[in-house]
Amino acid sequence: MTSAEQMTVAEVVAAIKAGDLTAADVAEAIIDRHNARNADVEAFAYFDPDQIRSDARELDAASEKGSLHGVPVGLKDVINTKDMRAGTQVRLAGTGRPGAGIRDRAARGNTRRHPGVRRRRAAR
Repeated sequence: MTSAEQMTVAEVVAAIKAGDLTAADVAEAIIDRHNARNADVEAFAYFDPDQIRSDARELDAASEKGSLHGVPVGLKDVINTKDMRAGTQVRLAGTGRPGAGIRDRAARGNTRRHPGVRRRRAAR
């Protein structure tokens, strides 16, 4: 089997549905890959491994599997969210703290309605 961080979205979804992979497996693979490569590429301005693991455990415990179940989703740092620090939040709300009066943008709302492992903020 291909390692989780090398799989396509379709392969991840199929492997999770088949029970060959869990969201936690995918999360650990992505965290490991991030830790191995981030010093060179600095791809994420915000990356919270504890939250990623927590989201993955929640997904694995869920009886309903969404269309992106277990699929990691990175969000560009200009997409406002209510629960992740972002450069845009600093300018708009005067703070980089999550929930500082900023609502989720449509792209983030869509990932909440179709849950995947979703706690990464893309490059600066």
